[in-house]
Amino acid sequence: MRKMFLLSVLLILLSAAAVLFTKRADKEGTPKKYNVILIIIDNLRPDYLGCYGNHEKLSPNIDKFARDAFIFENVFSQAGYTLPSVMSIMTSLYPVSHGVLDVYKDKLSPRACTMAEVFESYGYKTAWFSVLDEPHLDIRAGFGRGFQDLKNLRASLDNSGDIADWIEENKNSNFFLALDARSVHDYHNFFNEDNPGSKNKFMAGIEELERRYYYRLLKAAREGKPPFNDPEIISKNKELFDGTYKEEKNVAILDLLKPEDRYKAVLIRNSLYVFFVKDFGSKYKDLCVESYDAAVRYTDKKLIGVILDKVKQQGLGNRTIIVITAGHGEAFGEHNFYGHGVVFFDENLHVPLIIKMPQAQNGKMIAALTQGIDIMPTILELCGIPVPHQAQGRSLVSLMFDENAPPVNEYVFAEGGKKKMIRSREWKFIKDYGNKGRDRLYNLLSASGEKYNVSRKNKNVVSRLELKIKGWQKSLPSYRDQEYFFPPEIDRETREKIRKTGYW
Repeated sequence: MRKMFLLSVLLILLSAAAVLFTKRADKEGTPKKYNVILIIIDNLRPDYLGCYGNHEKLSPNIDKFARDAFIFENVFSQAGYTLPSVMSIMTSLYPVSHGVLDVYKDKLSPRACTMAEVFESYGYKTAWFSVLDEPHLDIRAGFGRGFQDLKNLRASLDNSGDIADWIEENKNSNFFLALDARSVHDYHNFFNEDNPGSKNKFMAGIEELERRYYYRLLKAAREGKPPFNDPEIISKNKELFDGTYKEEKNVAILDLLKPEDRYKAVLIRNSLYVFFVKDFGSKYKDLCVESYDAAVRYTDKKLIGVILDKVKQQGLGNRTIIVITAGHGEAFGEHNFYGHGVVFFDENLHVPLIIKMPQAQNGKMIAALTQGIDIMPTILELCGIPVPHQAQGRSLVSLMFDENAPPVNEYVFAEGGKKKMIRSREWKFIKDYGNKGRDRLYNLLSASGEKYNVSRKNKNVVSRLELKIKGWQKSLPSYRDQEYFFPPEIDRETREKIRKTGYW
């Protein structure tokens, strides 16, 4: 009898809780069975989009989409390169917490959950489209977690129709579709076909890079240095190491190596590539910008246009949330730097964020300071799904629907290598823990902006922001279960280069 009584009480309490939840859900308009499409366009700067003020008409589909969407003007990434920044979007964790910082080395702990895992647990069909063999989006590092379908999306976007097909196949299900497009990231491959001279200059540079790469491999092979730890590779494939360069030899040599040795070969190639990008950018800045323009224009048509047309065609617009953002930006010499990496200037960290709700809404620009880790809690709240306790970002829903809502972030943070960045609307402070005396402070409201380091004249501001960084670091849990070490053949110099730059 006592057990029956306790069971009855428990059922009454559960019923009451369900009623209260239902009333609250009805009052707030949640939970709702919305589909979600999350589009991450790697390397996309907001100032190249018309909806953010660009007048070059590079993004007509995005601009039309944004007319009745929420446009966040001041969103900042948590890192300046893909691996940690996109993982922060997918987990709502700062890089120091999720611990996925270095390619071929780190992976997400099972103690941290991804946005896809949350949606999957609520019965959603989930899919991830990206370049599946791209090290900075390695599904083994955690990007595949929670996704039932893992689909390759080539950087050329020539198979973007696969995304449209997936939407049509799953139109009768509630789905979470996420993708990372590399087309803008690989903008050097998009030189305007109308200007073959510029394209030829770039391709000639790439040809020379590949030639140098071959002879670097050849030198390592003849000296018995990594990645050639197995002498039989050379003895059984003498034609590949005869000293005569051919483009296809580089690929063939890479295919012969074990994964742990291939890592070292890729390091050699990309150390040359990073130098090439910097050198080429400084010599041909206009050509790089032209290429970037072409990549943005192409992506807008080949990806965004295809997805939006399919959503409309299938009648999914009234129950689908669509989000467009980026993992990080790209520099074109604004501060004598080209490309991206462990860099904290706004051209590297400032990213777009556009959220379009089902049904027509009046477009709204939101100036509040926000960051990449805020995307996950925002999407989940819009769908009426509880936000996991791990989330370090804050939902932006109040900013979207309440004109009097207070700011959700007084500061935003980013990190990379041995540097930490804190940013407010007025100040940006970069703490360099690896080089004493190299800290930098910028007054963002002054005419000089990020041009002059004003730390010596504002020591009180430096002290205050340094304390904020220390408090922020102390408050963050780590979800890394263990250290993932580099393979033993990776020399110390190379390891330090990776730790400092985040790139192989």
